[in-house]
Amino acid sequence: MISFDNTEIAFKHKSNKDLKRAYTMFKLVGKSWLVQLGKLMLPIVFKLKLPVNGIIKATIFRQFCGGETIDDCDHTIEVLYENNVGTILDYSVEGQVGEQNFDFTRD
Repeated sequence: MISFDNTEIAFKHKSNKDLKRAYTMFKLVGKSWLVQLGKLMLPIVFKLKLPVNGIIKATIFRQFCGGETIDDCDHTIEVLYENNVGTILDYSVEGQVGEQNFDFTRD
């Protein structure tokens, strides 16, 4: 069983670069004004079709998501398993409404 009381063991599978990136990400999301600004600006950025997907994938997505599909998640699941960390696949459909969208996603 993994213990987060000993961070050396808990995060041994992470590189120093990964840990610094995670630290920076959590410092940023700890600033409520920045989160509120993001919530306000992202819908506008997407509506204008500005090329931000790469930035989002390399930062927020990389930190909080294992992948976009089950196959994408396989590597992350394997790395975590090798380090005695279990995974639970969760599915979200942020911003989607209506049965047609949910049926399309299910299928």
